[in-house]
Amino acid sequence: MNDRPAQIEQQIQQIEAAMQGLKLYASVRPDDSAFRSCTPFCYDTMSFLEWLQWVMFPKTRELIKRELPLPTVCEIHPLAEEEFKLLEQETNALLEEILKLDQLFSVSH
Repeated sequence: MNDRPAQIEQQIQQIEAAMQGLKLYASVRPDDSAFRSCTPFCYDTMSFLEWLQWVMFPKTRELIKRELPLPTVCEIHPLAEEEFKLLEQETNALLEEILKLDQLFSVSH
């Protein structure tokens, strides 16, 4: 039995809890126009944390719910490291959770 989807869902929940604990979880959804971005990570219309919360996590959950193939590569940790340098909060624990998510997505061929 492949429990990878369940592990990924659990890791997303860990990241969300860490974001909430650091008060980095948004309560207001970005405007619809922010979702029409053509740049990776909606970089021109959302913060990285907004993209995680409103784009990546919902899309991943939809794939899991519909039992569709999950990506076999996820390398968001380096971007998170760069983005979090601008934050006042201590983000080491959150970065560790994001690294775990990257590792869960990674599939050896």
